[in-house]
Amino acid sequence: MKVFKKLSLLFFTGQAFLTMGSSMATSIEPNIRSLIDELLNKELKVTATDISVLSAKKVEWPSSALGCSQSGQFYMPVITPGYRVKVSVNQSTYTIHTSLKHAVLCKNKAVKTEASPQMKSNNKKIRSIQLARENLIKLKNIDKNSIRLVSVDSQLLSEQNTQCKKKFTGSEKGFLVVLKHHLSQIGFFSDGITAVQCWRKE
Repeated sequence: MKVFKKLSLLFFTGQAFLTMGSSMATSIEPNIRSLIDELLNKELKVTATDISVLSAKKVEWPSSALGCSQSGQFYMPVITPGYRVKVSVNQSTYTIHTSLKHAVLCKNKAVKTEASPQMKSNNKKIRSIQLARENLIKLKNIDKNSIRLVSVDSQLLSEQNTQCKKKFTGSEKGFLVVLKHHLSQIGFFSDGITAVQCWRKE
């Protein structure tokens, strides 16, 4: 079956970053299907023949919580590729979030709450990482899966080199995001709204 690719509008919801996605969604990779079957066998005591995939969309979760964070748990703030999958089991519909190695039955309901200063800072940090990755992909036209996050630290624009300060037009407070592509490390400064490359080390 032919899969048509579309470029979704990139946005951050606190749940996921949507990136290159598929408009046809019922076909998923065998290893992802296995993760789902194992999860639902454990949670619902059903077999693979009881499970029908209704839709599946590739996403990049902003943390290891996979968009299903639980109170009191710690999650790594790293971009995590995976899927958002809806399945039907015995006439009931369930939403499952996956990475490439793990799956969770997502029972979260969206609740509007005022974000704390710490939450806002974390959101800016995650968005800064995403913007840095986007910039590197555009600059080098490279596969996003070959990019690795080295570090992300709160910094001021005034602490950056002259080239960086001349190019950046955003806020003074931001993050230095260091990414690795093969043998190169590339530093970006971002305030969560815009990002510029500051340096590159081979």
